[in-house]
Order: sequence, then C-alpha cells, then structure tokens
Amino acid sequence: MKLAGFTRMTRSASPKYPSVRHALIGALATGVIGFGYDFMVNERIDLIDSASVAVAAFLGWAIARELDPDHQSTALVAVAFAGLLAIWALPYLLLSAVALGAVRLLVGSVGGGGPTTVDLFVLVGMAGYAGWQVDGWAIAVIIVVGIIVAGGPKSWPWALAATSLATAVAL
Repeated sequence: MKLAGFTRMTRSASPKYPSVRHALIGALATGVIGFGYDFMVNERIDLIDSASVAVAAFLGWAIARELDPDHQSTALVAVAFAGLLAIWALPYLLLSAVALGAVRLLVGSVGGGGPTTVDLFVLVGMAGYAGWQVDGWAIAVIIVVGIIVAGGPKSWPWALAATSLATAVAL
C-alpha cells in the first residue's frame, strides 16, 4: 500500500540526490558534535540527545528547502544553525516536524491539488498539538492559514476546526 493514495504531505528524501546526502552528512556531523559536547561539558554519554540533535538539524534543512527550494546553500546553513541550536537547547522534535508540515502546506509544495481529507484530519490534529505549547502558537496559525490557502473556500470548516482545537488546548 502506497501512502501517496492517502496523503499528499509526504515526500521522499532519497540519498541519491546530492542535496539530501549533504543534509544527512551535516545532520550526522552535528549529532557527533552534540555527542562530543555532552561528553566534554556534561561528562555524560547520551545517544538519544545526539540523535535528537541530528534529527533537528535534518528538519532544519527540510524546512529551509521548502522555504527556499532554489538555493541549496540556504538549506546547508540551516543544517548547521539548527544543529548548533539543538546542541544548546534540545528541541521539541515533534513540534519541529509539525512546523515542516505547516510550511509545506503554506508554500504549496504538497503534491497534486492540495491536501486530501486524511491530510486535513491530520492537519487539524497538528494544529491542536501546536496550540498546546506556547512555542507552537505561530505554527498553529501557519497551519490554519495554510489550510485556507491550499483548499480555498471548501476548506473553511477545516480551518475553523483547526483554529478551535488549537485555541481550546491553548487555554
């Protein structure tokens, strides 16, 4: 069963593309730097934190690629920047993944004709999750605006549902 039949929000990140290979190498490098930092400064070995740094760096690359798809250098700077920020303060990886989905929706890089009904259900849930944390309020707004932009007038009930859920959990 292929996911493409249910959702248009996914995209493969195949290492056969040089930009993806560079992102993976950069993410791995920041994970190793994070491991070294933890070992030297905090005198502990934490592979979960190191992996989190690497994932955060990769998500930073992915968000930058969505925002500026014509310039790989922007995304490579984002790998380093996101990785260094993640070493300094571990990120909320799920919120970062939600931000990636929100950006993809807003810039219109979801495939073939906008989000599916399954995507819209997931997006409403994503808005609720984002609204649950102060750090995610802007992401919830981006999701709501993205739903409206991507779906046109028929998407207003979904946007209202996303707004309601994000607001309810925020209060």
